Amino acid sequence: MQVSFSPPAPEELVRLKTEKLQQVMRLFGWNETKLEEELADRAEYVERMVTDKLSTLTEVGEAVRKFYVKKYGLT
Repeated sequence: MQVSFSPPAPEELVRLKTEKLQQVMRLFGWNETKLEEELADRAEYVERMVTDKLSTLTEVGEAVRKFYVKKYGLT
């Protein structure tokens, strides 16, 4: 069985002005534009993981680690 999930576009989410998203913006010092960019980057990366058929905890964990290393230089 194939499951599909399509979250709203980042700009739609940001317009909701949820408390959690407001907290994220305060915590990281982001404005709405930066939040939209970050949400879009993450959505694209999740789509890539689905396309690449990553399914095990090890595969997904390694992909998430690589995302943060590449994006923020974290190790």
